[in-house]
Amino acid sequence: MKKKNLAMLLCATMVAFLSACSNYDYNWTESDSTKQDFPNEKNVTTRGIAKFIARIKKDVPLCKEVQTMVKNSIINGRDEAITFKEILQSDFNGTRASNCSLLKHRIQNRFSKDLTRSSPEVEEEEYEQIEEDEMMEVPEEIEDLIGSDCQIYCPYSEDWEEGEEPVIAYMPEDDEDGDVCYAYYEREDMEGCTILDSILIDENYAQMHPVWIINKIKPLPEGSYYAVPVSSNANDSSTIATPVINNVYCWTLTQMQVTKNYDSWLAGGSEFDFQIIFPELAGYTCTINKFRVTFTRKEIKRKTIKNYDIILNSNWRVEQKTNGIIIYEGDPSTRIKEGKITTRNDNGNIETTFTYGNYDDFVGQTSIDREFMLSSSNDFYSIDGGHIKLKMPVIIK
Repeated sequence: MKKKNLAMLLCATMVAFLSACSNYDYNWTESDSTKQDFPNEKNVTTRGIAKFIARIKKDVPLCKEVQTMVKNSIINGRDEAITFKEILQSDFNGTRASNCSLLKHRIQNRFSKDLTRSSPEVEEEEYEQIEEDEMMEVPEEIEDLIGSDCQIYCPYSEDWEEGEEPVIAYMPEDDEDGDVCYAYYEREDMEGCTILDSILIDENYAQMHPVWIINKIKPLPEGSYYAVPVSSNANDSSTIATPVINNVYCWTLTQMQVTKNYDSWLAGGSEFDFQIIFPELAGYTCTINKFRVTFTRKEIKRKTIKNYDIILNSNWRVEQKTNGIIIYEGDPSTRIKEGKITTRNDNGNIETTFTYGNYDDFVGQTSIDREFMLSSSNDFYSIDGGHIKLKMPVIIK
């Protein structure tokens, strides 16, 4: 009972300390009172994976490899992250695994070393940092990582200083939008033994120092979605021609700006899932075009305008009076929600049902008149109070 009261007192002291301080003490070590209770069955968690990755040697060559992979991920229309499936499965996404051979080798070596933990030759200090109640959340084999649906997220990766070793943080399993988290790193104690330690960090720390965050993958929704890479040369909407009867009216997303982060910094940047609804020329059915674009946290903070060349409606005919846009920020969800949007053709109004995840952040939906879009193709169209701005010219070909 005394130990329990002491733990509660320590926890209360920590809360009071955080409330009283405006600057976080990055040398404050995690206390036992903050540790969660876990069930007595194997349940690999983001915290357990973070502790495992923290024990891997993270020298300059490895950090360069990870930075290159993250850069390629952004070029391919994704966030600053690499999944464990990409790292560890040699046949995943074709040749991508060859780009992370060093990281894959280090992880495999770590597992090989852990297999010898019962050997008398292994130093006890190697494992003394892992409490008995935490063993259930630490991966014991490669399949635990591959099947975890987790990834290594690297915020502000383009600003990393060469030679500075990253700390390994994690997003809590309860998905709390916290501003402060623990990050793990290795250091030597006074006796010269390598031990696992932790510090408190926030997003300001991550903007100045390299941080690898273990969090959950944000998968593409089911049903014909695809990630769209940035275009180096967006269509020049200033050259739009005068409408002619037999021309093709190609409604295109050429630029986008985001000024609001829709996720906590531990969860990553913002992945925007689009559904473009346009009615058939006759009748009461609609076609739905689906895609995803991603903005990193740095791009959002800097209010970066990104160029795209995404066809929304390949030929917006005069019979299609209005087209619809639905945008939500994707998050891992457990069930499907439904919404409705109304578009219009010569036959009248058409109500279409669309779906999204229960944990997705719904950004907005709107029906846009064809004549309005023809007359304002050079302007940005605002959604969600101006936090999302889209330039969507109707390019006449």
